[in-house]
This record gives sequence, C-alpha cells and structure tokens, in this order.
Amino acid sequence: MLCADKTGTLTQNKLTLGDPFTVDGISADQVILYGALASREENNDTIDLAVLGGLKDRSS
Repeated sequence: MLCADKTGTLTQNKLTLGDPFTVDGISADQVILYGALASREENNDTIDLAVLGGLKDRSS
C-alpha cells in the first residue's frame, strides 16, 4: 500500500520517499526494492522516480 502526503510536493515541486512502515519481518529495504521493481524510470513518473531514488544499491 502506498500512502502519500502532498506536503512539500506542491510548494517545493518535489516528492520524496519517507521511511516505510513494515510488518511480518519484511525490511524497509525489501519494501523499497519491491516498489522499485514495479517502477519504470523511463516513464518519468514522479512516484516511480521517488521510489527508485530510495534504493540504496541501484546496481541489482
């Protein structure tokens, strides 16, 4: 589930990824990785780019 808060999005024209809330032993890095796998950088979608920007290691 993706939750968004538009604070700063309109005033700063910037979307950032916050700290994921996780359950059942899934790590925050896994949540971001799964989101990144469902994202496409070439679409230039603001949400996709924010998720991809949250990856710690973009080489995998």
